[in-house]
Amino acid sequence: MHEQPAFPEVECIFKHALTREVAYNTLLHETRKVIHERTAQAIESARSHELDDHGGNLAHHYTRSGKVEKAIEYSQLAGVQASQRAASTDAVNYFRTALTLLRTLSPSAARDRREFTLLIAMGAQLVNGNGVTNPETGEAFLPARELCEKVRTPVQICAALIGPHVYFTTRGESEKGCVFAQELLQRARAIEKPDLSGYGYVAPSGCNFYCGRIIEARKHAEAGLELYSTERDLHQARFYGYDTRVTGLNCDSLSRWSLGFPEQSSQKVEQSLVYARTLSYPFMHGVALLWAAICHCLRRDYPRCSDGVAMLLPLAQEHAMQEMIAWATILRGWARSQLGERGASAEIA
Repeated sequence: MHEQPAFPEVECIFKHALTREVAYNTLLHETRKVIHERTAQAIESARSHELDDHGGNLAHHYTRSGKVEKAIEYSQLAGVQASQRAASTDAVNYFRTALTLLRTLSPSAARDRREFTLLIAMGAQLVNGNGVTNPETGEAFLPARELCEKVRTPVQICAALIGPHVYFTTRGESEKGCVFAQELLQRARAIEKPDLSGYGYVAPSGCNFYCGRIIEARKHAEAGLELYSTERDLHQARFYGYDTRVTGLNCDSLSRWSLGFPEQSSQKVEQSLVYARTLSYPFMHGVALLWAAICHCLRRDYPRCSDGVAMLLPLAQEHAMQEMIAWATILRGWARSQLGERGASAEIA
């Protein structure tokens, strides 16, 4: 081992990872568990005022120590911290660990509530990373919808409806998505929660658009946007996975384009882009860039589409947004082929 400069204290590390593994594997299983638990307790004691910064380490040590309750607590904390820094893959791994451990506990109402919270949080991060149409995303959202009947908290029921609505609508099962969207709107109205009511109106907008009900889609988008409050709803995307204003403006833009108002459509897209940048949430910024590029392609403004994709692709790659990378690649090929660039059609294929 050797010392390595670090702040605020010097760290001691093994010179080689294999040396560390050999040393670790020489310890008896029970001895390892004790050492992991003591290490976690030492971190809790020495860093009691900044535990949020050590969630990952604490989750690791308590998981290895067999202290399930503590491991769940810190895995969830580490997942939340990873979500806040837009590290979706890490967040999903921490939430999945917490869920696996939680399901080893005896069934109870408290366990159902924790499982529900973890499923919603993991689903939002799967949307960011794997994409909303990925079956894994559905595997998080659909069990959460079933659990909410046990949880029976109106706000949580509404939150559980957002994921399945987006999942089915984006996969092309728009009528099924509309069922969830309509239930969301009805329940949100009943509890008089403006932020959920706003999304409740925007949700049917997307479904109605894909089902060809364009005027209804526009009306729902406008109603949702009227209920949006920047001060109140600024951070809703981190919990629900989507921001009502960005989503509503994009739906409104598509509706206006379809109704023969391309300039109005372009204005809505620009408003969405400007606002998305203020959220400090890469996924919603990517959503706004994606819909702007689609809008420009529909209007046959291929240079602007190409410029938008040039911003979207590195953002999606940086944050491992796989579905958005695929969309950006297709749109780039579409724009380049229309601009007469050679080899562009290969990107679309």
